[in-house]
Amino acid sequence: NNIFDDISREHILDFIDAASKIGCKLLILPFFGESNVDSKDFPELVKMMKYLGAYASKKNTQIAIETPFNPDDMIVLLEKINLKENVKCVFDTGNRALLSDDLPNEIRKINRWISHVHIKDKDLSDENVTLGTGVVNFKEVFNAFSDIRYNGPFVFETTRGKDPLRTAAYNIYTCNYFYNEAN
Repeated sequence: NNIFDDISREHILDFIDAASKIGCKLLILPFFGESNVDSKDFPELVKMMKYLGAYASKKNTQIAIETPFNPDDMIVLLEKINLKENVKCVFDTGNRALLSDDLPNEIRKINRWISHVHIKDKDLSDENVTLGTGVVNFKEVFNAFSDIRYNGPFVFETTRGKDPLRTAAYNIYTCNYFYNEAN
């Protein structure tokens, strides 16, 4: 839903309350699809995220936003929000790979703002695919995460395959390989 409507704002506040009650420390707000935002929305988005971020801070919860913005615009947005420890961003390898030809440079550029990483691979038609079979170069991605000394969570947003346990084991092995080989 559109983040700027009153119903969405109230829903997010309720969600922050519920998350706080169970000890959740991080909430992800994706701005894709129906909730997509663009640079013309910056002033309103800054205002909304300052409000939500300050509220989440009182509840001991951090917000990470996921947007289609390029790294420069993302940095401008986060600096304008100016809640450095409480509003950061998600880096989604699959989504970013279709928006950029240089994921490693993006990672290095927005490094201090990344608080959560989605590990995903996509093909050129925007479909999630098995890690290593799409457009993401995981060797370069994990080298960049090593360069910035990223030590936050990596979360799989991957296909399940015919045997989800075997696919999960493959994903873990693949990421561990590139993580351990990085710089």
